[in-house]
Amino acid sequence: MVNGAVTPAPTAVPQTNPQTLSTDHLFPPPTATLPPVTTAATTTPSSSAAATQPSVVPPVTDASVKTKVSAPPSPVAYEPANLAAVGTGKLAISSPTSADIYVGDKHLGSTPITLDLPAGTHTLEYRHDNLRTVGTHVVKPNETTTALITFEIVVQINSRPWAQVYLDGAQRRALGQTPLSDVKVPIGRILVFENPNFPSKSYRITGKETAIQMVFP
Repeated sequence: MVNGAVTPAPTAVPQTNPQTLSTDHLFPPPTATLPPVTTAATTTPSSSAAATQPSVVPPVTDASVKTKVSAPPSPVAYEPANLAAVGTGKLAISSPTSADIYVGDKHLGSTPITLDLPAGTHTLEYRHDNLRTVGTHVVKPNETTTALITFEIVVQINSRPWAQVYLDGAQRRALGQTPLSDVKVPIGRILVFENPNFPSKSYRITGKETAIQMVFP
């Protein structure tokens, strides 16, 4: 006690043996390092998993599929140089009346005429005034083919008295008994009229008539 005041007694500090002081609570022991886990790059599925696993089809790409498309054959045009290979022939064309001959717009000549043509099939157009007809001819090599071109018109045929009418030629053809309507007859051919009571009469078709009238005797 100093001047009547009470001085508290000092607190005793426990003595610790420095040799036995533990620091485990301050620095916990290091954790053991585990070895790294290695994952296999590929895993083989079990038989049951493989059975249920759907198969994957790789997509089809343009590079993996190559389709071979054949190009259409090119048209082969006729070349004059082929004449030696196919050969040539002659086409002798005649007609009871004059006729101009064309291939397209090319004029080849007028009947009667003989043309030198490549062997093969040829389609020609024939013109007489305002009449047109087309003929197809087969020309053989080193041979002459003949063609007779005719133009037909439609006419009315009558006679007085009646008559049997025939189309004259190598093969005579009966047309019937007058009067006859809308009969097709070729230009340049001969019509023959026969009645048992009179001498027969003939008429040559010019192509300009629409009706023909024959009178006996």
